[in-house]
Parts: sequence; structure tokens; C-alpha cells
Amino acid sequence: MEENLAETIAQKINALLKKEKETSEFLRQFGLAKKVQTRNVNTRFACIDGGVAKYSYYLLDIIFLKSAGLVYDIKEGKVENIKQYPEVIRSDIIAVTTGLDDIELGVYTNLYRQLKEVETAIDIANSEAINFLAMDGSIIPHYSYVPFSSPLVSGLFQKLIERYRELFSICKNKNIVLFGLVKASRGQRFCQVIMEKHGIHLESKRDLSLLNFMLQKGERTLIFDYSNNPTQHPILKHFPEYPIKSFYIKNAEHDFPIRVDFLALQDEEKEAGEISNLILHFTIDNSNNIPIFMLEIDKRVRLANQEAETLNSEILGKLDVMLLNIFKRWI
Repeated sequence: MEENLAETIAQKINALLKKEKETSEFLRQFGLAKKVQTRNVNTRFACIDGGVAKYSYYLLDIIFLKSAGLVYDIKEGKVENIKQYPEVIRSDIIAVTTGLDDIELGVYTNLYRQLKEVETAIDIANSEAINFLAMDGSIIPHYSYVPFSSPLVSGLFQKLIERYRELFSICKNKNIVLFGLVKASRGQRFCQVIMEKHGIHLESKRDLSLLNFMLQKGERTLIFDYSNNPTQHPILKHFPEYPIKSFYIKNAEHDFPIRVDFLALQDEEKEAGEISNLILHFTIDNSNNIPIFMLEIDKRVRLANQEAETLNSEILGKLDVMLLNIFKRWI
């Protein structure tokens, strides 16, 4: 029975993949993909990433956070200098004692991580002369982070929105092209654009399943609006004067396309072309769509579980004997 079930599922997947391939080949005639014009890279840019880990105790939760950036000087396509910001990357430790449930704690943790990353981006944008600023993930918070009933979570969300507005303002005033790389997008926006503009019905509504066949290495999609109704979007409505645009690029032959969200400043086609050229230049593995500059900063900020384990051991070692058994049962 299990063998028959596996065969049925496999046949279904094969049929879907065949249909996606046929649809993708049909859609190419509408000019939805374009070849990226590559050229030598001469620029100065920064990339930002953060790491997070949390440890739950009987009476409180502890969150570990790291955020840092790298500033690259590129001349004739070669890295001349890399500057780390800050010079020494330390963990921030936050104790949460307000009794958040698991979902609220997860949202609070992600909001705090994004806040640290945006604050790092603001510091670098203010202090460094850069042309581009790359973020890990989108350049806006996820819509699922819309405030919960908890004042702690909603207050943090409002602070994050304020910091994003500050970052957007700095980038606009200093003409810094701000963009974010979404490595495994589950978005459907590109499929919606196709259906809206061309009246084509698509059985699959997931962008990546379609674009993985449609795009060839070195190609990107046309630029599209992040949302078709930004004034009603739960996040974009906070940034009415800042247009957020998106496109997908196939930068690794044996991996899925990566989504790029960016703050459109003056000439969005020129900006998308420059971002694409930068991404292609720093993609060195045909099986991995993450550019090397993001891999490097990720390696530097990744939080090892050992940090949480070390602190946990220290805490347990200092507890009264009477309380120790309670904590051991909880963790």
C-alpha cells in the first residue's frame, strides 16, 4: 500500500513539473525574462546579517542576538579591502519575563533580530561612503509580524517601523541602493502579475516553481511592485513615500532563483541592473544561489548553540538547590 501511495505521489509531482515546464516555455514569448548585462564591478558596498538563539527557562526566556556588517571595496572586479562593523562582534542578551506564549515569543525574537540588523545598517549607512547596502531577507518586516495584543510585541513592532523609515530616509538622501535577498521565497506575487497583465490562468501560484524553469542562468525577471495595493498592505502602508520593488534573478544554474526586494530611488531599471550585476559577480557556486558576501557575513554572526549552553550551565550552577530541580524538570 505504501509503495502504491509513493508511486501515486511521484506521478503527481512529475505531472506538475512537466506542466510547469511547458507553461514556463510558453511564457517566455511575453518578454518576462531579460538577460543581465554584466560588466566589471567598481564599487563600495555593505552587507548586513544577524544571528539569533533563544533559551527558555522556568520563569523567563533569554534571547541571544548578533548583528554585523561587512564593507567591501571592489576595484576592477577584485576585492581590495573588507572592513567589519563592528570590529568585535558581541552578543546582546535580552531577558523576557512577561510570560509571552510560544507564538508571541517567536515573533518578538524575530522582530528584535530585524531591529538589530536595521540599526547596524543605519550605523553603516551614516558612517560609510557606500553605493549599495544588502540585507539578508527582505527590506521590510514580514506581514505576519503585524502587532499581537501583547504591548511588548506591538511596542517593538512600532520601534522597528520607525527604524526602517530612518534607514529608507538615509538611503534616499545619500543615494544608497538598498536591497534584500530572499533566498527561498514562497511568494506568489510574480504569478499574480502575469495573471493580471496577461490574463493567463496559472495552475501553480508559486513564483519559484514557475521561474525555476522559465529563467536561465544570468537572467532576471521584469521588475514588479512588491504589492498591487501598497496603501492597504499591512506593512507597506507605513512607508507610503518609499516605493518597494522586486524581481527574481537566476544566479546559480543548479539552484532556485533568488528574489530581490529593493528601494527604488530614481531609475529602477538601472538600479535593478546594477544589483543583478553585483549578485552575479559574487555568485561562485552553481549549486548555491547565495552570493559569497552574504555567506561570509552569515559565517561571522552565526550563533553557536554553545553560547546558550555555556550560559545555561552557569545559571544552573548558581541556583539554590531547592530551585535547581524545578529548572531541570522544565528545561
